[in-house]
Amino acid sequence: MQIFKSNPDNISVICRANQSYIRSPHIKYPFRGFQLYSRLIQLIFKLLGNTIIYRFLRMTELHVFELFAKTEIRKFDIIHFFQHSHNLIQYANSIGKITVIEGFTHPLFVKKLNNEGLTLDDKIYNSDDHSILCYRDSKYIISPSKWVSQSLIYASIDKSKIKEIYYGVHYHKDREYIEGLALRIIFAGGVKRTKGIIELIRAVNELKHLKLELNIFGRQYFTIKEEVTRLIKGNNNIKIHGFSKNIIDQYYENDLYILPSYFEGSSKTIFEAMSCGLPVITTPNSGSIVRNGVDGFIVPAGDMNAIVEKIKIFYFNRDKIIEMGSKAQKFTRSFTWEGYGNKVNEFYEFIIQK
Repeated sequence: MQIFKSNPDNISVICRANQSYIRSPHIKYPFRGFQLYSRLIQLIFKLLGNTIIYRFLRMTELHVFELFAKTEIRKFDIIHFFQHSHNLIQYANSIGKITVIEGFTHPLFVKKLNNEGLTLDDKIYNSDDHSILCYRDSKYIISPSKWVSQSLIYASIDKSKIKEIYYGVHYHKDREYIEGLALRIIFAGGVKRTKGIIELIRAVNELKHLKLELNIFGRQYFTIKEEVTRLIKGNNNIKIHGFSKNIIDQYYENDLYILPSYFEGSSKTIFEAMSCGLPVITTPNSGSIVRNGVDGFIVPAGDMNAIVEKIKIFYFNRDKIIEMGSKAQKFTRSFTWEGYGNKVNEFYEFIIQK
């Protein structure tokens, strides 16, 4: 929606469901009530799982959406796909449209990570194999980070197709640093293996003799729930809070943000935490803007010992929290959503004139 907001007269958004506060005739759905239909299907999946009923309703939803999208695609010159649909990309290409897709970690690169020993959530990358064709056949790809660009190049994507444009972040108030007895650590995101949550919990357990708090926010995946429950047993300083509607408030209640992810496109939670004045411990795989040794620390994915080492630096040098957190907050001031939208629109103008 940030792209739309920066140029609303020349852009239309075609979507299955939208919870944005933006209301405009340029935001279109297949039919009235389609958003409710999409959310009903999501509810059925949560309640019943991947059943025949869910698969039938999901297939119908996608078919209706594709038929509607094709009529809209004919009206525009550039088609920017956030949802990877090879059928629609092929259709747009066949009628001479310029196709652009949003880039994430390429599935072939994810498989490479798995082959190198990183354990994934039930090999979830298999569900993303259709994206391989989308990356291959789109004319351009917008990459949100150097990490994503690296994964695309690994998969033999032509560099000339890739345009790096970093995300933005909303402005958040300056932080008042109050030193407490315990070092308060926050994690926000899906509580699943690929976010590095197992390594993080083990690292905090390793430092159980120190005064630490780990606050975990996000939806917990059932594939990992039993293991997480076992790991946190006996450590009352690790708390799982579930999803928070006010995660920004939670950043201000903690001292340090850690996201040891195996792979991302570019984690928006890191942008948010930095904008709230938190130093960050993360991996190169998170696609973040963190500058190692400046805003926080970069550690190898899957390396529990490296997380332990960096936590100890902040624990025994509390001034580092203020120093690095202040630098992080100042650095994010140059990453705005308005700037992101303008850069994407400038890219549209560039490719339409080629």
